Amino acid sequence: MEGKLIFNEWAEDLPLERKVRIAEELLLIAKSNHLTLDEQKKVDEAEKFLLQRDD
Repeated sequence: MEGKLIFNEWAEDLPLERKVRIAEELLLIAKSNHLTLDEQKKVDEAEKFLLQRDD
């Protein structure tokens, strides 16, 4: 999925399985790109979301 589009999709109300997939993709994107502050905030939220799911 296009990098910028995935950041927009993160803000949407998604089914749980899709939210997990988007969160994983955001973390992969973050490792190879320079992010804006807003994008970094979404990556941080995604990481926190995934960590909470593992509890």
